[in-house]
Amino acid sequence: MVHEIVTTRDRTHSRLDAVDLAVLSEADALALLTQNRLLDPEEHEPARLLAADLGHHPLACDVAGLYLTGTGTGITAYRELIDGSLAEFDELADLADQLPGGHARQITATLATSLRRLGPDAWTLLRLAAQLAPVAIPRGLVTDVLTRLTGSNREAERAVGRALSDRRRDGLFTYDAHLQSVLVHVLVRAAATLLDPHPDDQASTRAAAVTALLDRFSDAATDVRRHPELTDLAAHARHLTTASDAVIDEDVAALLGLLARYDREAGRPALAAEEYARTLADFERLLGPDHPATLISQSNLAEAYQAAGRLDHALPLFERTLADSERILGPDHPATLGSRSNLATNYQAAGRTAEALRLLERTLADFERLLGPDHSDTVTSRNNLATVYIDAGRPDEAVALAERTVHDLERIFGPDYPDTLTSRSNLAQAYFSAGRLDVAITLHKQTLAARERVLGLYHPDTLSSRENLALILRSSPSQGERRPRWKPSWWRKR
Repeated sequence: MVHEIVTTRDRTHSRLDAVDLAVLSEADALALLTQNRLLDPEEHEPARLLAADLGHHPLACDVAGLYLTGTGTGITAYRELIDGSLAEFDELADLADQLPGGHARQITATLATSLRRLGPDAWTLLRLAAQLAPVAIPRGLVTDVLTRLTGSNREAERAVGRALSDRRRDGLFTYDAHLQSVLVHVLVRAAATLLDPHPDDQASTRAAAVTALLDRFSDAATDVRRHPELTDLAAHARHLTTASDAVIDEDVAALLGLLARYDREAGRPALAAEEYARTLADFERLLGPDHPATLISQSNLAEAYQAAGRLDHALPLFERTLADSERILGPDHPATLGSRSNLATNYQAAGRTAEALRLLERTLADFERLLGPDHSDTVTSRNNLATVYIDAGRPDEAVALAERTVHDLERIFGPDYPDTLTSRSNLAQAYFSAGRLDVAITLHKQTLAARERVLGLYHPDTLSSRENLALILRSSPSQGERRPRWKPSWWRKR
């Protein structure tokens, strides 16, 4: 069982079970403030007063304690420093809602006092953290962003090293050497944004973060086997594309589209549909309804609707996309052929087999004529036509096409490539439709085992494999039972 904890100072969430969390006890606050060193007798009372000034807030006590240790400043002198700085940092008043009542000014002054000691590289790190999600930031992402800002990977590595080893950081951020990640407290992020000595650099830092994530997701989002590379990056991509203060430009819209693809391939079609819908709206606003990127987003949204079982939403969108593609790009453009193939698979899902067959036979012939028999789009079309032949009661043709598709994909991409597994599932069903029950069962079992290993036990494709195998095992043609309704597997040109 998984439990989720949400921390907030907002008490309007009456439907949630609330647990009040007290601030630190005086003893725990003093332990942070002194960094567990023994105090001289005359220091006890000033330390207790300083901890009380800070409302026993964990972050503030830790930051203050590390400042005291790092600078050698006495506790009384530090209290005087903070008291003298209260008015100077009134621009941090917006943070008051996130802090214990009555202590906001002292806490923000504590953070600001340590922030203004930081070196330029540490400030660059905090400026980046303020643009990203309030979760751990992989060091590799920090380096990627700084490479784009400096134009030199070598200089970026050095800058990251200087930032992480800045002795003046006073607990404002922490670095986990084992996980190779940086964590910045949400209050520090907010304070750093307000006190940034170079606020004009925030926009370029944000843009560099977007392009760095675009490169990562472009490389790995389409292949579920590479999704572990994106696990620690997804939260930051979501923040940059969906936060209330997100600035949506073409790159951000493209990143949102890749997030949708990432979720779609991972078996989250409903979430992908929501993201594709926002991507489509963004591209329509930024580029217009006839731009190729808009057409691609439109097609992707239709495909996500179909995967989520919303055929009534998918069909008109597929038809609109094909009409737009033929008008704007022409009937022989690869994107137009892909749109025609996608519409055909929707017809098949809706039980309109004859229309699907007509479109897919034409599309396969066009792909072979324009791109050649071994192009990936041609292989896609061949797979989809094989599934329609099964439903159309033409098993021999289905087997021939499916066998060729499996052979091509295994040769080009390998046996564990997700599209190879898709074509192998369809081949198993083609064997069954041709009456080759034993071969079909064996191949379905092999495909199911591979999908469990590659995609996981609960991926929709794995569940479809399990269901198709169960349907075949329950069916016995020798006893004259009706052939079960199977779940075909398509893939699309995106």
